[in-house]
Amino acid sequence: FKTTLEAVFGAKPAPFDLEADVDALEAAMKGFGTDEAALISLLCSKTAPQMKEIRERFKEKKQKDLVEWVKSETSGDFQEALLNLARDPVENHCHNIYQCIRGFGTDDTGLITLLTHMSEARRLRVAETYKRLFNKSLA
Repeated sequence: FKTTLEAVFGAKPAPFDLEADVDALEAAMKGFGTDEAALISLLCSKTAPQMKEIRERFKEKKQKDLVEWVKSETSGDFQEALLNLARDPVENHCHNIYQCIRGFGTDDTGLITLLTHMSEARRLRVAETYKRLFNKSLA
């Protein structure tokens, strides 16, 4: 997890080449084992709009969902960190809210952190997306 944390905060913007990035992500996860360093580098160096393009092109070109493939190739805290980078930001917000309220008890600090400092527009998008993803209302 420390490696991922260092990569996230030490990431430098990289040239964006949609086709090359999609192929590199596939190469990092295809076959036996996962090239974790390549996966970290690729996901940490992209902006949210770039990741949107990558997710869409990955699905078109590889007939696979990038987020689901990352999920199948990783585990634990490392998986959570990479999923947070690979997902759409609003969907990611919803998944993090879900993690705070699922099961027994609630992660109150996490939930407060996630729910404060959102604009009204963002709050509405999160509520709509959460309902779509989890078939439950936040209200």
